[in-house]
Amino acid sequence: MLSDSCKDDEKKKCLIGNSKEDYDNQLNLPINRGIPDDTYAESERFFPEWNWDEIYSYGPQVRRLPWFTNDLDSDLREELNSRNIRGGEFLDIGTGPATQAIQLSKLGFEVTATDISLRAIMRARTLSQDVKFITDDILDSRLSKDGYLFDYIFDRGCFHTLNPKYRSQYVTQVKKLMARRAFFFLKTFSSKQPPGPGPYRFSVDMIREYFSKELMLLCSKETVYEGTFRVLPRALFVVMTRND
Repeated sequence: MLSDSCKDDEKKKCLIGNSKEDYDNQLNLPINRGIPDDTYAESERFFPEWNWDEIYSYGPQVRRLPWFTNDLDSDLREELNSRNIRGGEFLDIGTGPATQAIQLSKLGFEVTATDISLRAIMRARTLSQDVKFITDDILDSRLSKDGYLFDYIFDRGCFHTLNPKYRSQYVTQVKKLMARRAFFFLKTFSSKQPPGPGPYRFSVDMIREYFSKELMLLCSKETVYEGTFRVLPRALFVVMTRND
């Protein structure tokens, strides 16, 4: 049964058209300006010329990252409210600026937040003592090796940056971290976002293709990716659970 918050709606309007220059100018980072748009084809990683530790070593400029928002993701908040979820063990994968983890902890969740970037984790630890921040690679997670299990997992921006060849490995790792009746909340760029710079785009059918062997899709929603852009990219929000 679909929750109300995951039903299609027209509450959010999305303008389209962020160019590669928009991304580069927004960040003001030392990156190669001459990389063509076809760099972002399925055979390549998201912005492969970037170094995540370098990005998160810029301190105050983290707030200018395209995916930065100080508030809890509105689609996640709506889903938590609609399901009357009030507490439990929460994992934030690819925490980056750490805002999502911090907001979840303020709601009363026991939050663990991971990122492959040591710089991101070091910065995050200065922002909150209420979240357990851990450097971890989700593709070879030491959390799963150590037997960690979570009631809820949120990915807002990790999966859609991965090279396609790593996606099945990611799915396997996520399931290992999910308790028996856990929920997995995933936000990606939507296939309805026109081609161009940025992470990979996904449709609901694509999500089913990658996750269906391990997880069951409960609901999906076309929405927007909140951040620092004046023009918010189109996004897909999906809720899944274990299929065993």
